[in-house]
Amino acid sequence: MKYSIELTVTAKEMLDSIQLNHRKKIVEQIRTSEKEPEKKGKSLHGELSGFYSLHFSRYRVIYTIDKGRVVVIVVAAGLRKEGERYDIYALAKKIIRSGLIK
Repeated sequence: MKYSIELTVTAKEMLDSIQLNHRKKIVEQIRTSEKEPEKKGKSLHGELSGFYSLHFSRYRVIYTIDKGRVVVIVVAAGLRKEGERYDIYALAKKIIRSGLIK
């Protein structure tokens, strides 16, 4: 089964801020999740339970899957900077806490 891909407004803005050459490779990674998205990404835990992460270099793409609509929803994309305020996982948690993504 092939899933369609949707980006949240926040994810689109995050992607737009990434250098073009990296952004192209990240978009390629996102497209790989059209088939079997549960197997393409790493399942996240804790506050990000129910979400998945795709990797490209130091970049991460955080997404969730809506099986009822057969859609992969990209929530956030950015650099992994463990311990930093702008770490992609920390930003994804803030987005979820704010209620922008359920």
